[in-house]
Amino acid sequence: MDAVDTGAFTAERRGVGAVPGQIRRQRSIDQPLGGVHRNLCAFFIAEIGDKTQIATGGLAARFEQFLPVVAGTTLGMMLANIPAVLVANRIADKLPVRAIRITAAVMFAALGILSIARGDG
Repeated sequence: MDAVDTGAFTAERRGVGAVPGQIRRQRSIDQPLGGVHRNLCAFFIAEIGDKTQIATGGLAARFEQFLPVVAGTTLGMMLANIPAVLVANRIADKLPVRAIRITAAVMFAALGILSIARGDG
């Protein structure tokens, strides 16, 4: 791969289109699967190694039936999350998003500082 190919690859990875200076638009949450991909990645990263995954692994090992255990766990998680999603969808327009973000940021920083001060981090 020569320098021209490397530069073209880098430009492509950064979202620069065929027209110089044109940047491709990011997929919006309003577009099909835009929010699904973001949510899938965020949920996967946040939930790695939680107790549900450990329990699923234990059940799959105990009963030696991988697919039924994974299907049951997935169905159970979906049934548990559906009410929360439906309620959040109804009240989303009424929530003060900026206040929620500021509160979450302050709590995150406070817990980080407390953790460092106690020697936990």
